[in-house]
Amino acid sequence: CLVVLDGLDEIDIKRQQNDEWLMGLINCELLERCSIVITSRPHACQELIKKANRTIEILGFGDEEIKEFVRNSFPNDTQSAETFVQELEEYPQFYSLCNVPVSLVMIVDMFKKLKCLPSTLTELYKRFVVMR
Repeated sequence: CLVVLDGLDEIDIKRQQNDEWLMGLINCELLERCSIVITSRPHACQELIKKANRTIEILGFGDEEIKEFVRNSFPNDTQSAETFVQELEEYPQFYSLCNVPVSLVMIVDMFKKLKCLPSTLTELYKRFVVMR
């Protein structure tokens, strides 16, 4: 048995701590011998994390990993890779998203199709949805 609770930090903290069903599930009292995978941002769910027998933290990209990902995204076009990095530096609101790999994929994909970055995050998301 595998139970996945994705985004547990999005539940109200008081509800997390006081919900007997949830605590019972996490303590495996309701479902004996089941594995439970909980995803959450690191700052959330501290009481629940204390009860876990194992935790894994997934770290995002650092500056060098971002640059390496960009270079690999434009394997035969170093000029586009350089232009992309320059535009990212001009828009810190985009750069701050790039440490999350899925966000970086979205931003690179947008750049490849438009040959430039939109000027706002709203425009980035809007264009990404329309392009899909």
